[in-house]
Amino acid sequence: MQWVLPQTVVDLLIMWWKGWCLKPKQRVIWDVIPLAVMWAIWNNKRNPYVFENSNPDWVEILELIKIRVALWVKANGGAENYTVDNFVFRLRSILDGKNSNTHPV
Repeated sequence: MQWVLPQTVVDLLIMWWKGWCLKPKQRVIWDVIPLAVMWAIWNNKRNPYVFENSNPDWVEILELIKIRVALWVKANGGAENYTVDNFVFRLRSILDGKNSNTHPV
């Protein structure tokens, strides 16, 4: 018998995350998401939660993640024709190649 799953949970998650068949624009965004999630939680929310006993505001964290993804993708040339606002609030239009609701930078 041969084992077909990765040896570790981390390897399994990486294989699952990388296994999606996406268009190039979508792939750029998809690859940035895990880093943006970790950055937003660690950099902005971990210390108050651990040291000040405060509860995380998940809506705020989600907004930080969306903005961080937009900034990083724009910095890497993945959405250079769009503002961060368009990227965050009209992502589907950008991914579908529709420019009706977007305004170039």
